[in-house]
Amino acid sequence: MRSTVRALGTSKSVYTVLAAAFGLLGVFVIMLILLPLTASAIAYGVVETRYRRAWTALTLPAQRIGGGPYRGGEVVPGRLLQAPLLVRAAGLGCFYWSWLCLAGWVGIGLKFSDRGELVALAAAGVLVAVATWRTGVHLLRRRGHAVRFGRRVAATVALHAALVLLLAATLGDASWSGPAGAFAALSLALAWLVVAATRRHAPLFAAGPSRSADAGVLPAWLARALSRRQAQRRANLLVSASHTMPGA
Repeated sequence: MRSTVRALGTSKSVYTVLAAAFGLLGVFVIMLILLPLTASAIAYGVVETRYRRAWTALTLPAQRIGGGPYRGGEVVPGRLLQAPLLVRAAGLGCFYWSWLCLAGWVGIGLKFSDRGELVALAAAGVLVAVATWRTGVHLLRRRGHAVRFGRRVAATVALHAALVLLLAATLGDASWSGPAGAFAALSLALAWLVVAATRRHAPLFAAGPSRSADAGVLPAWLARALSRRQAQRRANLLVSASHTMPGA
C-alpha cells in the first residue's frame, strides 16, 4: 500500500515538473516572439511619426470623376495624411523581420561556432537583417532611392532563403527542414511585400517635395485639416454644378 502511494506521489511530482518545464518553455517562446515585435513596433512608431511630413507634403495628382458630358470634372484630393498602407506594412514587416533574424542568426552563430558553414550563413543573415532594417527606414522616409534599394534587398533576402534551404538539404538532418522551410516562406513573403510596395507607389518615391507655401509654415495637423476642407468644398461645388447644368 505504501509503495503504491509513493509511486503515485512520484508520478505526480514528475508531472508537476514536466508541466512547469513546458510552462517555462511556453513563456520563453512567447517572449521570444513578443520582444522583437515590441521593439519593432516602437521603432516603427518613432520613424513613421518623425518622417510623416515627407508624405503629407506630397500633393496628389488630379483625379477625374464622373462619366457624362456635364458630370465629368477634376478634383484635387489634397495631400496624404501619412504613408500608404502598403508602404507602412512593408516598413513594419522589415523592422520586425530584421529584429527577429538578427537575434536568431546571432544565437545560431554562437551555438554552432565550430561549424564553418553555419557561421558563414549566420554572418550573411546578420548583414541581410541590417539591410532589411535600412529598407524599412528608407520606405517610411520616402527616400528617392528606396525603390531601387528595396528591390535589391528583396532579391538578397530571397537568395539568402534559398541558401538556407540548400544548406538544410545538404546537412541531411530532418530537424533542420521544418525551421528552414518556415524561414524561407516568411523571407519570401517579406520580399514580395517590399517589391509590391515599391512597385505600387514608385511615383510617390520619385516625386519631389511639395512647393506649396503652407507646407513648411503651417503645422502638419492644420495643413491636413485645410486640405480636407478645400477638397470637400471643390467636390460640393462640382456636385452642385452638375445638378444645375442643363442635361445633367
